[in-house]
Amino acid sequence: MKHLFPIYGMCGILWLGACTPVATQPEESLFTTQEDFPNLLNVKNVPEQAVEGDLNLFSDLGAWSGYALPVNQSRAFAGAFIGPMTMHGRGWIAQTLAQPTLMVNGEKYDLTRNTQTAKYLPGKLVQHFKDVRLEFTTELCFATSRTAFVRSVITNLSDEPLKVSLTWEGGVFEENTVATKLDKGVRFDYPFYGRRWGADRQIITLRNEPLVDEVAATVFFRTADEVMAVGNDSLRAVEKRDYLLQTGKSYTSEYSQTLTLKGEETDKEYTAIKSIRFDQCFADNEQRWNQGLQRVLSTDSPYMKENAYRNIAVKAMMTLNSNWRTPAGDIFHGCSFPSYTGFIGGCWSWDAWQIASGNVFYNPEGAKSEMLSLFDYQAENGMVPDFIGYNKARNNWRDSKPPVASWGAMNVYKATGDKAFLGEIFDKLYKFHQWWYAERDHDHNGICEYGSTDGTLIAAAWESGMDNGVRFDNTKMLQNEMEKAWSMDQENICLNS
Repeated sequence: MKHLFPIYGMCGILWLGACTPVATQPEESLFTTQEDFPNLLNVKNVPEQAVEGDLNLFSDLGAWSGYALPVNQSRAFAGAFIGPMTMHGRGWIAQTLAQPTLMVNGEKYDLTRNTQTAKYLPGKLVQHFKDVRLEFTTELCFATSRTAFVRSVITNLSDEPLKVSLTWEGGVFEENTVATKLDKGVRFDYPFYGRRWGADRQIITLRNEPLVDEVAATVFFRTADEVMAVGNDSLRAVEKRDYLLQTGKSYTSEYSQTLTLKGEETDKEYTAIKSIRFDQCFADNEQRWNQGLQRVLSTDSPYMKENAYRNIAVKAMMTLNSNWRTPAGDIFHGCSFPSYTGFIGGCWSWDAWQIASGNVFYNPEGAKSEMLSLFDYQAENGMVPDFIGYNKARNNWRDSKPPVASWGAMNVYKATGDKAFLGEIFDKLYKFHQWWYAERDHDHNGICEYGSTDGTLIAAAWESGMDNGVRFDNTKMLQNEMEKAWSMDQENICLNS
């Protein structure tokens, strides 16, 4: 399938130690830490509407939400973080939930004219503004799989005290949202309607259909003096009014954005994040990412002697990480979406087994979970579905995928040495292989064929992962002995090897 090619590339990149050696000269200063890898991926964009699937974003810790940076020279959104976008509803909740307005001595501080940097580093987003009087730095990282923290620091660089005022304003796309004022926060209860793909491959929202799901987006301003809901779709927070900032001193603003999905305990998340200190969150983020980078970049490979190749490896790592999702809805083990938009918003079987083989190098527990995710739905006959999603009604049982799960499990074991994991997955793997010989071997000669449960050639082609491969053009479908077991009249070397 066309969405699989980048995953092959990314997993392969993370296995650089197994590549053919090349003659390289070591660089004097190799990139090693979070700060060494700015903007390897472009996440600078602003959605014009809720359903805009071509925009890139950053996510972490298995979150079901993601954020972007404002585009260059964006006067409307300088200093704001774009989003969030929710991964299960295929839509952006907002252009931004918190746009800063900074006043200095009664005059508006022009963030656009003083733009210095806007960076996507592994694990966090950063914007930095500076002139001779003032420095303003704002950073976003994830504190949990449901909450992102934003820390903004204003520093007086001048020789005299400055009167500083800071306010935040934001709002959501959805007209039917209900805003509720909380203690130093505003919660938006956000409906999701039924959606389908249109003829032009764009998502159509069906307003006349009942709600299929809901999310709650909440912003808490820890350091603000006043927070208010404005109507049902906007908020305003007054951080400080004419705060006297002394020479050489800094003021720190802290706010959080939480996205909880239907059926999740929002109050439980609110309680959990109250005990997390912002400074500690950002320190932990730096430590976690630097450790992950060290594990990936310390492989004994000639490729790791050049920063160009190190950039590629980290870019792959960042991509795989942003695609990772923790359990939610009908997904019971964390797994990765090959993309966070469109029809591939879910976990695909051989994608998961290949992705696990790559991310085990920096997220070993996530790799084990990835391997098990599709097996949560293994049928009694041993079949593993092609796809599982947040809503299990959309799981694809028309076909499976080539059984590379055993290969993936061995890759995870080789990297972790976890025999308990092998013990947990072995019987599932054996049962899956037995299903192939029972329901995909038409002539019982020990050589399997691609097939489908509904007898259609298109589903059988999907099972191969090659979809519209020309090798299937003149293929016929054969009914096997089981009721929902069909095979192509073609035995493939790729499947049986």
